[in-house]
Amino acid sequence: MKDFYQIEQSETVDGMTRATVCINVEHPFCKAHFPSKPITPGAMLISIAIDIVTSEKGVMTDVDELKNVKFLSPHNPVAQPRLTFVFDAAKSPVDVSVMADETAIAKMTLVI
Repeated sequence: MKDFYQIEQSETVDGMTRATVCINVEHPFCKAHFPSKPITPGAMLISIAIDIVTSEKGVMTDVDELKNVKFLSPHNPVAQPRLTFVFDAAKSPVDVSVMADETAIAKMTLVI
């Protein structure tokens, strides 16, 4: 997943972290995953969430379990390259919401 995304901003307010990432629309995943109508692969959304949450928690470990993974709306990385991941890293398990502007893209629970 090298160079697939870049964290643009991350802030924690009242325990809730909001991390904004920008998808590299030139990455091979974006070009190959439905070239005429690109969609960010769900596996990539999960992988980004794991990277951001484990980094925020200060642990580089594997996630023990994924629960309640729901893909709510397809995400076109060319039309909306920015995604926001919202979660409370102090909680365990960690509930993560993925948003593109005001559109809910995915929700998942990470057991770390």
